[in-house]
Amino acid sequence: MQNGSRLILDLGSHSAKIYRHDSSVNLLGVVTWELLELSENWEVLERTIRTLLGFRIPSDETIHAVGTEAMRRFPMLAARVAEICRYFGAEYRTLSQADEASLIYRAIQEEGEFSQLDILNVGGGSIQIYSPGGKPSTLLRFGISDLIGRFKLNSDPSARRTEECVAYVKGELPSTLSRFAYTGGELTYLRAFGVPLHDGKCAAKDFLDFADAIAKMPLERLVGQSPYDPKWMKGAVASNCIVRAALEKSLSNDFKPTDFNIAHGWVKVL
Repeated sequence: MQNGSRLILDLGSHSAKIYRHDSSVNLLGVVTWELLELSENWEVLERTIRTLLGFRIPSDETIHAVGTEAMRRFPMLAARVAEICRYFGAEYRTLSQADEASLIYRAIQEEGEFSQLDILNVGGGSIQIYSPGGKPSTLLRFGISDLIGRFKLNSDPSARRTEECVAYVKGELPSTLSRFAYTGGELTYLRAFGVPLHDGKCAAKDFLDFADAIAKMPLERLVGQSPYDPKWMKGAVASNCIVRAALEKSLSNDFKPTDFNIAHGWVKVL
């Protein structure tokens, strides 16, 4: 591993994040760019990357960038992202789903509290589920952005098909799913809304009450309460549906929210 600090650009399908890694991994910024919702109208690319790299960069700091499902689906998009990253001096790589699952495992493998949990890593266009003990991962080719469009989850609350969404996701989850952790900023999200946590876990009943309340909120109210950038909350209803489906499938009484992301695993392979 190289010495010194570095920046990591996590260029996901729903949002882009920047982390700084020195002695630890710290989130510096989030921009929700909704790549899969843009119908290939990707002018947002350079503006978003420039915004994220607007943080002061020490002269000795390296920049690593990784892309996920949106870049896997659209090779022309991946090529453009790689070009922009090179312009800003960043090394770029498109990750496979297996890569993502492996990085999530690397992120949490030294955390004893996760050793007996399935790990759900949910993005805009894909889901990876890593089982305890390094068993084969479940790789699903849909994510938050896909569910938003398919089940009208950002429509007027009365038009949202949340129950259909939960049933669909539940049917796609593996029958082996057991108690689980849910990654990608979930801990900060639940804390921001005051959802009770006990020993780092969220009780199923508390979460379901919270998810019901979120599903009834109009979109303009949701985006006004974001713990990250405002548009991040446009994925909240879909994300909550995934957690609901996982709770039902696993028959768990609780789950563990975490802010771990693939960036925390990526630093271990640099």
